[in-house]
Amino acid sequence: MGSDSEWKLFSKYQTEWETNARFDAKWAVLSLVDRLGGWDEQTFFRIGVGEVNEVFAFLERNRIELPMLKTCLDFGCGIGRVTQALASRFEKVVGIDISKSMLEQANSYRLKAANTTYVLSETPELERTLGWNRFDLIYSNITLQHLDRTLQKQYIRQFARILTSNGLAIFQIPSQGPRGAPTSVFARKILLGLSSIRSRSFLSLISNSFRSWIPPWRVRMELNILPEAEVESVAAKEGLELLTKAYVDWDRFYRTHEFVLAEKPDRLSGQFPRSTVYFFRGS
Repeated sequence: MGSDSEWKLFSKYQTEWETNARFDAKWAVLSLVDRLGGWDEQTFFRIGVGEVNEVFAFLERNRIELPMLKTCLDFGCGIGRVTQALASRFEKVVGIDISKSMLEQANSYRLKAANTTYVLSETPELERTLGWNRFDLIYSNITLQHLDRTLQKQYIRQFARILTSNGLAIFQIPSQGPRGAPTSVFARKILLGLSSIRSRSFLSLISNSFRSWIPPWRVRMELNILPEAEVESVAAKEGLELLTKAYVDWDRFYRTHEFVLAEKPDRLSGQFPRSTVYFFRGS
């Protein structure tokens, strides 16, 4: 069972992300300032398709053998942006999230794939929620970064336990802060600076506040760093084999909405936190 501190952290994040989802679920997932209240469904989900395509193309470029493509877990699925894209590649995809409102929207998506299931996580213990299910692939992007290091490490350990032998765990955690900034922890409230918000987004901000009865200063997202050495140490102790690493080119994403994995971190601008994507093989 999770410790008292883990339960307190989990409850805190559950409250925060339920608030974020009620305020603007799509924007809470992809928080581009000019898209507050402005993500259209087609574009939002198309980005998820592009992300999954890039991940599988990276696997092919690096000659990483795929496991059986039967079961997949999308950890921190939100409203299913990536879950739906994964559904075309697996027999069954489970999306899990701590926000009930996120999952209500995921289930209401008009083109929801028949082989997807959404599960509400009400405990920090995945096995209690998912039962005896084991997964050929576990995928998580822009989720673990919002959790405290204690939970980041705990979920890596749990990924190892629910992964099939020879399965793949692919997950992203920032490993270093932006150039010139501290590298420990980036815990911040999302401050919607009026000077940087376009008039359309400002109107959306006001509209969302009235619709949800949530003032913008209650929207909160942490951005937490976990160095690569710590991730690799935790994973190794659980029997996970590191196959390779990649780095998300966030500069390109924010300019073009195109998800691209770079082979080396020195090719990135340094404007954003170094976002490491790990590719682990189950034992």
